[in-house]
Amino acid sequence: MSIEDLAVHQRAIVDAWWEAMPRSGWVMSYITWARVVNATSRDLIAVRDDGSEVYLAFPEPLSERIAAYREALSDPEGGWPIAIEMRMDAHGSAQMRVVWNDRVWFGLHPGAPLQPNPDPTVPEVPNAEMWRLELELHPRAADRVPDWWRSLIELGDADNSVPGPLQAGQAEQTEQAGHSSADPGAASAPVPPLAVDDIDGALRAPVTLPAAHRIMVGAWGWDVVYEQVNETVVETLRGLGDEARGSLFGADDDRRRDAVDAVIDAADDRVRTELREEWFAATPIRLLREWNERHGQPDPQGLGAVDPAARFADEVVRSYPLKQAEARLNELVREVVERNLRDRLFGAGA
Repeated sequence: MSIEDLAVHQRAIVDAWWEAMPRSGWVMSYITWARVVNATSRDLIAVRDDGSEVYLAFPEPLSERIAAYREALSDPEGGWPIAIEMRMDAHGSAQMRVVWNDRVWFGLHPGAPLQPNPDPTVPEVPNAEMWRLELELHPRAADRVPDWWRSLIELGDADNSVPGPLQAGQAEQTEQAGHSSADPGAASAPVPPLAVDDIDGALRAPVTLPAAHRIMVGAWGWDVVYEQVNETVVETLRGLGDEARGSLFGADDDRRRDAVDAVIDAADDRVRTELREEWFAATPIRLLREWNERHGQPDPQGLGAVDPAARFADEVVRSYPLKQAEARLNELVREVVERNLRDRLFGAGA
């Protein structure tokens, strides 16, 4: 494929993108598009004049043009790209980044739920078999397959929201939590039997960390995060009213499942809000770098332009890489919230 041919594809993408945007009221737009076999993650963001962001519907013609561009970029040694990242200003000037080897997270951008695939049989988040099949469909030379991709296939990491090789027990924790996007039936799994009789018992119960988090004990900043999560879960449980307590400790499994999810959501929201208000922009960057270093993951990209002394809540609305870092940290915090609550209600490791 010649440079001229690639330019034709790029122009077609920008034209379809421009048509999808409002006629006014925005200054910048971002697209993240990723595909593994037939699982596709698509985000289209508009940044308003005041710096706030809104997620827009992703037109199918735009997705098709990006898919055609991806195919045009195919390489006999390097396979097909995994994702395309783009930004465009209100004058129609666009920049594109082709992602060949970086780990791609499906549906983790805050406020942007995955747009469902038209085919309900296709998992919204690719599982280990799909990552294997992607290599079969679009082969790469052995030295062009990233380590994280090999780990997904060799260790059977079917949850694309957890980076790198699964630590012992992580797959079990994800399944039991009932939040695996790749398994739509997980939310209906049986509720484990209670290990305590009431809120007081839950407050006294010992708690553990998810397996992948245990090596973060003592790492910069993470002990503070874990302490904040623990305090918030305790405060959330103490603040439950009679009806919520009855749902948690009653005999109805469906009501208990809903009540557990509600407590997790409430505690998760409180932790995120409190940390967001306390952090400087440098804090989430350092936390994520500590995590990636201990898990053998590459350093987050695109964060070099972030002002580390700015308030995180202010800087995140202007920096898409920082928003991606926030999204990843949100996922990690929720894992800890879920494990903390489930340990208190159903026993450690339940």
